[in-house]
Amino acid sequence: DFEIVNNESDPRFKEYWSEYYQLMKRRGITQEQAQRAVISNTTVIGAIMVHRGEADAMICGTIGEYHDHYRVVQPLFG
Repeated sequence: DFEIVNNESDPRFKEYWSEYYQLMKRRGITQEQAQRAVISNTTVIGAIMVHRGEADAMICGTIGEYHDHYRVVQPLFG
């Protein structure tokens, strides 16, 4: 099974960006940056879903450089 997420209308959006902000604020991210990241970056959305246990895995990197995706997931997964 899989779920398609519409990041512009998903009711979990506030929970996602709030959690992302809590995880990343020590790295200097603002609430506005967290909101923008969750609505515009599919790697962030997938990583937050895995972090929250709402997804078992994620696929990323089909577009873009490896290190761009790694920078997103590394702080969340360690």
